[in-house]
Formats: sequence, C-alpha cells, structure tokens
Amino acid sequence: MKKRSKIIVAFLVLTIFSLFGTVHSQTASDHFQRGLAASKSGDLPIAISEYTIAIQMDPKNSAAYYNRAIVYEKANEPALALIDLTKSIELKPDRSAAYTNRGNIYARRGDLVLALADHTKVVELDPKSARSFLNRGGTYMQMRQTREALADFDKGAELDPKSANIFNMRGNLHSLTRNWALAITDWDRALELDPSRSELHYQKLWTFLFLNDNERAIAAAKKYLDVKGVKDDRSGWALNAGYLALLRTGNQTAGETLLSQYDREQMPGTFPKQVLQFLRGRLKQPEFMAAAGDDNLKIMAARTYIGEMLLLSNKPEAAVEQFEWVIKNGPKNATEYQLAVAEADRMKKR
Repeated sequence: MKKRSKIIVAFLVLTIFSLFGTVHSQTASDHFQRGLAASKSGDLPIAISEYTIAIQMDPKNSAAYYNRAIVYEKANEPALALIDLTKSIELKPDRSAAYTNRGNIYARRGDLVLALADHTKVVELDPKSARSFLNRGGTYMQMRQTREALADFDKGAELDPKSANIFNMRGNLHSLTRNWALAITDWDRALELDPSRSELHYQKLWTFLFLNDNERAIAAAKKYLDVKGVKDDRSGWALNAGYLALLRTGNQTAGETLLSQYDREQMPGTFPKQVLQFLRGRLKQPEFMAAAGDDNLKIMAARTYIGEMLLLSNKPEAAVEQFEWVIKNGPKNATEYQLAVAEADRMKKR
C-alpha cells in the first residue's frame, strides 16, 4: 500500500509540474515517447506521468492507455491496469495485445471466464499467432477443460514448432491428465529447444518415479542437481527422489554415493532432511510421523514415503493402507499424492 501511494503521489506531482511548465511547448507524441523511454529505463513514476499527460492532451490515444497499463502492471497495480486496458480496447477494439494483457490479469486473479473471453478474442483477431492459442490453452487448463486446452496447445505447436513454452505447457497438461509418457515426450522437446529449462528435469524425475522407470529417474535427478546443487527449494526433494529411485533398484550403496556428491547441509528446510533420514533408515517411523506434526501436507508426504519403504520391505498390504490414506486425505495437486496414486494403481494390476 505504501509503495502504491508513493508511485501515485509521485506521478501526480510530476504531472502537475509538467502541465504548468513545459506542456504547451510539447505534443502528446513527445510525452508518449518520453513515457516509453522512462518505462524502458525502469522509472515507473515518470513513465506514468508522461503517459498521463499524453492522454490529457489526446484523450483518444489508445496506445497511451495501453502503455500506461503495462507500467501499472510493473508497479503491481493490476486494478489500474485493467481500467486502462479496457479504455484502450474501447478506443481501438482490434488491439490484440490489450486483450492479451487484460486476459492475463483476469486469469491471475481467478476470473477465468473473463480471461477466456479475452484470449478467445485474440485468437479471432490473430488466428495465426501461436501465443494466442498458448494463452487460451493455459486458461482452459486452469478451468480443467483439458480437451479444449489440448486442442489449443496442438494448434500452437503446429503454428510454432520451435516454441519451448508450448511444448512445456502441453507436457504439463499431459501430466495433469496422467498421460505421463506423452508429458515426457513434450518436456524432452522443450529441453531440446531451450536447454536452460532445468525445472523440466525435476518434473521428469517425478514422472519417471510415477512410471516406475527408476534408472531414468536417477538420471533426471542428477541432471537437475548438477545444475541447481542443493540450495534451491526443490533440490532437497530432488535428492530424496533420486535416493528413493536407487533404493527401488536395490542399490542403497549407490544411493549413499549419490548423497556424498552433494552438500546436504545446504538443503533448505528441515522436513526434506528428515525425509532423507527416514529413507536412509536413520529415523524410525513413529519419529518420522512426529516430525510431520499436524501439517497435513507433511503428514501426506510422510505416509507416502512410509508406504514406499513398506513396499521395499515386502509388506504390500501395509503399504496400500498408507497410500489409500494419502489418496483419501491428501491434496490432489501434491507430488506425493500423485506418487501414492501411481503406486496404488500399479499394485492393483499385480
């Protein structure tokens, strides 16, 4: 709130100063260009002030409203951005970028029906834009309209077969619908197009665990950890998942070798370290559950790993009890929930 007040006060002062100073010697276009320069340099109050003067001098300047909206977004003022984007569209109904940005704001705040309407309008205005299908597909995905999302991602990939974003998003959709092999294929393509997307190695790691493809899970864990080390939020979980995959292969010695390659003391958070201690047999089940406390997410994770260790101990019935508890009580968007579902499904097929 303080940041917002400072920005608004600053641009009002600058606007008043400009109006009573040099405004009569400059055109709306001059102020618009100064707004562009200020926005590019990161001086948001100046940019807002200049665009505001341009609008006051030329109230039908759709581009000024649009560009001021972009600055408002950068200043974390989505409500003000929405007002300007709507005005820009009113003045120039075919400004597709305004619909795109307004749709993105609607989507971020959860107004998915309005977001879908805007992204659909962009598709109508620019049916050869892969990004327009990507944005609408992402909105369909948020709405859990997976068939429509897939159709848009497919069209986007057809229009731009070199877009890593599209293959990444389509892979995420396949993962959501548990078409894991297809997810891997799309993520591999995204990595070919943009090798810097290290987060895809993390997503592949867990997907290989769901598929019980432990060798490839181990390889994905190493790729992720080699890039990220053990300092970011996901690294501890990547190390734990890689260790679990090695346990599944019956090679705990290789698991200990894996652990020796990384400085586990740098792992962020306490619970991932406790999970690792449990997997290594250095923390008993009652102590492990106690470490989870009354946090439902941690309890769900703990029960999933307990189920995994029970499977490795050849106690399938006890393992199923843990997995079924997770499936009944765990949050469905959690990684360990998906792992429990995959294990339960696999055991039903035996």
